[in-house]
Amino acid sequence: MGKKIYLLLIMQKVISGLINFALLIFLTSNLSASDYGTYLVYSSIAIAIANLFFQWKANIVQRYYVFNRNLIINYITKSIVKATVVIALLSILLIYGIKFYSPVVGILIFLSAISTGIFLILTQLLNAEQNHLIFIKASILKSLSLIIISFAIWIVYKSIIGLLASIAASGLIGILYILKKYKIKYKKDESNTRYIWNYGKYFLIISLSTAIIDNFDKIIMSNIMGYADTGSYGATQSLIQQLIGAILSIIYMFWSPKIIQESEIENQAKVENLYRKMENFIIITGLLVIAIIGTVLFNIKINETIGKIQNTYTAIFILLSIYTGCIKGFLIDFRLLLLKDSKYIFLNTIVGALTAVIFSYYLINTIGIIGVAISSFLAFYISMIIGFLRLFNLRSNYPNDWFLITSPFIIFIVLFLIKTLSNNSLY
Repeated sequence: MGKKIYLLLIMQKVISGLINFALLIFLTSNLSASDYGTYLVYSSIAIAIANLFFQWKANIVQRYYVFNRNLIINYITKSIVKATVVIALLSILLIYGIKFYSPVVGILIFLSAISTGIFLILTQLLNAEQNHLIFIKASILKSLSLIIISFAIWIVYKSIIGLLASIAASGLIGILYILKKYKIKYKKDESNTRYIWNYGKYFLIISLSTAIIDNFDKIIMSNIMGYADTGSYGATQSLIQQLIGAILSIIYMFWSPKIIQESEIENQAKVENLYRKMENFIIITGLLVIAIIGTVLFNIKINETIGKIQNTYTAIFILLSIYTGCIKGFLIDFRLLLLKDSKYIFLNTIVGALTAVIFSYYLINTIGIIGVAISSFLAFYISMIIGFLRLFNLRSNYPNDWFLITSPFIIFIVLFLIKTLSNNSLY
């Protein structure tokens, strides 16, 4: 992959991030906290279903494509059909059996999950075949479609259900664009796929655990505290995630391919040198971005929905949880992958999911909305510690590692001081 493609991928990340940021501000400025919370819960369910049924399939594409292209394309084609049928049956059960939501909402969640999941698999296939330009254009088109359709539906109908339909529609537009620009040619292959399942089952559990960590708290929170608090919390979390996550992921996208390339030729000295550079960039940038975001949140009221959370200790723990999640994924888990010790990623992700489930339910009932943010932080931090201990046992620890595991507490002190010195009269 050339430098031009790297730059285009980074530009795609920036453009998509800006579009999603604009959509978030538009929705939170035009919807009440309760309506946004309703939209957030429905979309979270759709995304969680897509991750559960499709994310691990996408990982399989990434892992096994180079070994047997025809087999993988046959496998994912059948998988898409099977997943669609299973999700349809699940939707029918939730609509008519448990009566979890209305038929219209259920159908839109089903369509959103399917379109999101298929788009995810197709983009992984594009990357596997080095069709990065189509991937970049499809990703930007999907993001643009989402904000344009959402804006149009809200202007005409002012409907939350319509906004949910925009997720399904934008995914479908992205899929159709890929299928138009990229002709998937392959031969039928009925080889044994058992070995794929032996690898994929771990990613299935990781996808399930990730879906729980990312979405369980909002669903539980909506049942205990209502949609208004869920909307305020979710909007603030999404705002911070898009800022911190987008910036740190760009650094990761820039450095990680170089590190992987050197790792494949077993140039360990070069790997360590490049990794330390990436680590330093992520740590320093993360600290600076968090300090800036904290200063803005504690001094400038963004809108009514986000304003209920942004100048509270809940916002501090949201900042900590997102930062810790990035450190875990971009540094700790990445190094475990380089060492081909992915079973510990599997372990720490499961422990994180269990932590999220246990602490979310308990802390929400005990201390309210701040309990959601604390449980999320604990889930990521405990996962990170497990990964760190494994690296320590493998004697693969670096000097900055001790700072990594203590940095969330340093950041808490810094944010506490910023909040204390801020102008609270705005609230």
